Amino acid sequence: MLLAASVLIVFLVLAALYESWSIPLAVLLIAPLGVFGAVLAVLARGWRTMSFFNVGLITIIGLSAKNAILLVASARHWREQEAGLVTSGAEGPPLEAVRFAYDGDGQPAINDINLVIPAGSHVAIVGPTGSGKTTLGYLLARLYDVDSGAIRFDGVDLRNLGFDTLSQMQRMKS
Repeated sequence: MLLAASVLIVFLVLAALYESWSIPLAVLLIAPLGVFGAVLAVLARGWRTMSFFNVGLITIIGLSAKNAILLVASARHWREQEAGLVTSGAEGPPLEAVRFAYDGDGQPAINDINLVIPAGSHVAIVGPTGSGKTTLGYLLARLYDVDSGAIRFDGVDLRNLGFDTLSQMQRMKS
């Protein structure tokens, strides 16, 4: 009964601290894994369980909980930091003096392109074969990086955005 009450209190305190149910859940799910590993190691070695074992078990629970908190909190921090780069979506992706050439090809596929695509608009890129339509799509999706110039979303260079952020922001149709 005491163990169940302490687990509930730890869960509620962590939920209030992190304003999330995922972190306390991760902590409570990782602690039995640490206990299982410790008990398995003791049984495999043939050691007797005594008071030092109980203290060590409590230490294992605390360390595994601490590691779970750090892992989930740092993952949340990185996700928020990346998500904070592009916030409003008020501007479309301006292309500023973009130049790109495929490897081994001296001829640029795109040379000194300046273009502003308004946010939320639907744009058709049309032209003859070899004019750079597909290459421009590749650059906007960041399948390739520009050789010079920049493509920006809300003032943030495309090269500074993670691929998860890009895939959430863009929807391309061919």
